[in-house]
Amino acid sequence: MDKKFEFDPATDLNLTFKQRIRSVLRERSVFSLGYILVWWMVTRAIMRFYFRFSIVGREHLPATLPFVLVGNHSSHLDVVSLLFAVHTKQRDRVFPLAAEDHFFKRTLSAAFTAYAINALPVSRQGGGIAAMQALRERMLKHKCGFVLFPEGTRSRTGEMSAFKSGVGILVAGTDIPVIPCYLKGAFQAFPASAKFPRPKKVTLIIGEPVSFAHLENNKEGCATLAAELEQRVRALALF
Repeated sequence: MDKKFEFDPATDLNLTFKQRIRSVLRERSVFSLGYILVWWMVTRAIMRFYFRFSIVGREHLPATLPFVLVGNHSSHLDVVSLLFAVHTKQRDRVFPLAAEDHFFKRTLSAAFTAYAINALPVSRQGGGIAAMQALRERMLKHKCGFVLFPEGTRSRTGEMSAFKSGVGILVAGTDIPVIPCYLKGAFQAFPASAKFPRPKKVTLIIGEPVSFAHLENNKEGCATLAAELEQRVRALALF
């Protein structure tokens, strides 16, 4: 019996370039593959030799998608560091989430954010609820992953702030694993206030995955989820 194959068209197939780089439906394109390969080769060398980057607990990463990585946020290095933990074969399906009104305002910066680090835009209108709901639907349907920092902005002191509840909209009421992460040394190496990085050692500590299928996807459930994740990330700082 002949097998029938069904192909789903790319979710961003009918979008223009400017629309695609600002869309939560964006997928990798052939155009971007060469650029991305060079970018990661250069970045890998910088992380390994300049920052002496190391990862502890990589075995906690799930072998399959979907999943969500969350961590503390204090440095320009945070996104790249968490992406380095992801297996190469999964990296094109794992998307950091970035503020639309900051990183996607201008076409040049939007293109860099979209293709260099594979970020997706998050609109902060209405508290970002609609944007997070759209991303939740994409993750459930297309089995992708996300990287986000629930503090909402980079720390200017190196100290963690309280996690915001938006992360709960993504995963509350699902069995999608969330992996808490903690970055040591990233603030000392390249804080938000610095123009140039310093050669300080950076270590990424990855904790055990946790799921929140038992929590309702509502205001109370999301607040509980954010508080538990914050506690788990803070605990990793003690390693």
